[in-house]
Amino acid sequence: MLGLEWLASLPNFEADRSLGFLPLSGIKRTLAALGDPEKTFRAIHVVGTNGKGSVSAMAAALLANLGYRVGLYRSPHLCHLSERITINLEPVEEELLSDELTQLARMQVAGLAPVMTHFEALTAAAFSIFAGEGVEVAVVEAGMGGFRDATNVLDAEVVVLTSIGHDHLAEIGPTLGDVAREKLGVVTKAAAVICGELPRSLNIQLPECRDLLRVGKEVTVSSRREGVGGQLITFATPFGAREVFIPFHGWPAAQGAVLAHSAVETLLGVGVAGETADAALAGIRVPGGFEVLGGSPVVVSDSAHNREAAAALRKTLGEVLGELTSIALVVGLTAGREPREILSELSGLKVSVLLPLDIGVATESVVQAAREYWPEAEILDAITPQGLRGAIAGFGDRSSTGVDAVLVTGSNRAVAALLCGNGPVRLVG
Repeated sequence: MLGLEWLASLPNFEADRSLGFLPLSGIKRTLAALGDPEKTFRAIHVVGTNGKGSVSAMAAALLANLGYRVGLYRSPHLCHLSERITINLEPVEEELLSDELTQLARMQVAGLAPVMTHFEALTAAAFSIFAGEGVEVAVVEAGMGGFRDATNVLDAEVVVLTSIGHDHLAEIGPTLGDVAREKLGVVTKAAAVICGELPRSLNIQLPECRDLLRVGKEVTVSSRREGVGGQLITFATPFGAREVFIPFHGWPAAQGAVLAHSAVETLLGVGVAGETADAALAGIRVPGGFEVLGGSPVVVSDSAHNREAAAALRKTLGEVLGELTSIALVVGLTAGREPREILSELSGLKVSVLLPLDIGVATESVVQAAREYWPEAEILDAITPQGLRGAIAGFGDRSSTGVDAVLVTGSNRAVAALLCGNGPVRLVG
C-alpha cells in the first residue's frame, strides 16, 4: 500500500537512534493543513520513562467502559503497526491507516506539509483518524521525550508523568533532571498533572499547573495483594477510596492503575467506582508488559529495556513466582543498549542458562556481561527471533539443567519474537 510504503521510507528513530528531534513547527504546519484535527477532542497526555503503555491502555479502557468514544495513540507497537492507533481499544483497519498516510505523502509532494519523520507522520495520521472517527477523548502516549516530542501539539487537559529513569540520556539528558524537564515540558498552566513516584534524589520544581496529584501524597495506595492472574489494590484519590482488581502484576502496574484512575477522574470531574474499573480492566492486555504465559517450564515475558524496568522486573518476578532456583534467561537488546545496565539489575536471579537473541546489540557483548554475573551458567549459541519459540520448546526436555522458568526480556523485539505471529495484539484479549 502506498501510504505504508511511504511511511517505511521515512527516517525512523526506532531504527536509527542517531536521529534528533525536528522543530514542532513542522507537524503544526501539517496538522493545520489537515484542519487542526488535534483540536477536535479532549486529551490525556502520558509522558515518562517507564509505564506509559500500561497507564495509557488502562485510561483508555476506563473511558471506553464509561461510554466515551476513545482514541488511543501509543508507541512502539509489538506485533503490528496498527496497534499504535486504536479506537475503543480496537486497532484501526490497515486500509484506513494507509489512506491517511497516503494523504500525508501527497501533501508533502504538493508542498503542503514539510519533511516528516516516521513518528511525526504516524502522529499526524492518528490525530486525523481520531477526528474523522468522532473520537471524544484521546489518550496519547508521548514518544521519546516531551517538550520536543511530536505529540506536544496537544492542549491536553490532563498530563500524566509516570516515572523518570535512565533512558535516552544521550538524547534528552544527560542528567535525570534534564529528562524530567523535557518530559514535563508538555504541561501548560491550564493542565492538571498526575505524577507517579519519582527518584528521591531528583530535585526539580514541577511546572505551574491547574492542579497537581502525586502518588504518595494526594493519591495514596494503602494495600495491594498479589493473586492468581493479577493483584487487588486499595487506593484513594481526591474522589474517594476504592478497591480494584487489575490483571497485571507488580508495583509498577499497580501505580499505573492508580495514575490511570486519577487521570480519568480528573478529566471528567467524577469518581470511577471500583466495580466499573473491574469491568473495564477485566480482559485488558498491555503488549510487552510483564506476563506469565504458563507452560512447563513456566515462560515469563517482559520488555524491560532499561535499568529501572529491569529492577522492577526482578522484584515482580519474585513476588509472583517466588525464589526460582533455575532460570533460562533469554535476552535480546536493541542497538544502543548497554548490556551491563540491564543485566546488573537481574544479577540476583539464579540463571543457569543464557540464550542470547540476535536483534541489534552484538550478542558477544551480552555474553561477556552475563559471564560476570552468572559465571557458572551455560551459554547457548545466539539465535534469531525466528528460532525463539522452538528454542523455548526445547527447554521442556532439559532435564540435565532442571530449568523451572524461562524469562524473555530486554526489548519489545525480544517479546515480539515470542508473542507475535497471528495478527495485531489487541488491548482486550
